[in-house]
Amino acid sequence: MRQQATLESEVRERTKELRQIVNVMAGRENRMADLKLMIKRLCTQLEDAGMTAQVPGAKEIGNAAPEPLDGGSNARPA
Repeated sequence: MRQQATLESEVRERTKELRQIVNVMAGRENRMADLKLMIKRLCTQLEDAGMTAQVPGAKEIGNAAPEPLDGGSNARPA
């Protein structure tokens, strides 16, 4: 009985830690989306002022599909 209580306590603690990690990751993803939108708006402002962004493809940042972490070696055929 005591061992089961210990295991349940460990599971609760680990679950709490994992929830915190998920919340941090979700917050990061939201921030990344905000930054992509900001880049897009800044590129539009540059274009409206007759200038171009120094980073190639900066305006398309929010539109591009994310690149696979493995460099695309496991990409699915189209």
